Amino acid sequence: MYVDVFRATCMFMSFERRRWQRMLHQAKVLWGCGVLLFAALLMGGCSSVEVPPLQWAATAAPTAASVNTFLRQWPARGDRQFFGTLYLHGRRITVIGRLHYISTTEVRLTVATELGQMLFDTRFNWAGPHVLHCKAGFPKAVASGICADMKLALDVPRPPVELKVHSHSATLQQENSFRWTFNWIFAGAGGEVVSLRVNRHASLFGSNTTVVRYSDYGRGLFPGQITLYRRKLNYSLRLTFTNQRKY
Repeated sequence: MYVDVFRATCMFMSFERRRWQRMLHQAKVLWGCGVLLFAALLMGGCSSVEVPPLQWAATAAPTAASVNTFLRQWPARGDRQFFGTLYLHGRRITVIGRLHYISTTEVRLTVATELGQMLFDTRFNWAGPHVLHCKAGFPKAVASGICADMKLALDVPRPPVELKVHSHSATLQQENSFRWTFNWIFAGAGGEVVSLRVNRHASLFGSNTTVVRYSDYGRGLFPGQITLYRRKLNYSLRLTFTNQRKY
């Protein structure tokens, strides 16, 4: 009798131990799923700004001659006014401002709200980007980054270059002394640049890529609209230019 009681007790304890082990395992699985869900929501919030898709031109693919002709005349120097939209950390801001393109090494970008309140005034020259004025509460790192990205958007390839022509586009790739890779995409019979991607391989903090979109070319070889995007700074800025006044 005592032996049967002992065996029953042992079986009951073994059953309880397995039951608690299953419950502990299920708790660990639920906790891990919760952590993954929280991380996914957090990453989704950080990447709320998406780069607009690239729209290919309906015309034929550019030729090397048309691309070379375009690059010899682009971008045209001048002082251009614009209006646009800035997405920063999930917040949408309607902006106005002025782009002062002096040379390939000097650019000034002034951005204000639609009510005329200054957001930032920046300048890029041989020493890099400078924040001349920044509204209280607006991150200076973003203002400086937007200025640097605008300078990249107006940069042109340095010879020698190798152009690869595809069925609907042409691509050109270069690498600078900092080991940044520049990828230009050209489309249309006029060989206009429609996209630029700059990969900063030397970044110590992960991916730090600038994406530029160009569209609405008019009579002058300057796009009517430029969109800047950098996920590292979590911003997207779309500028629509209202004039093409030159020096």
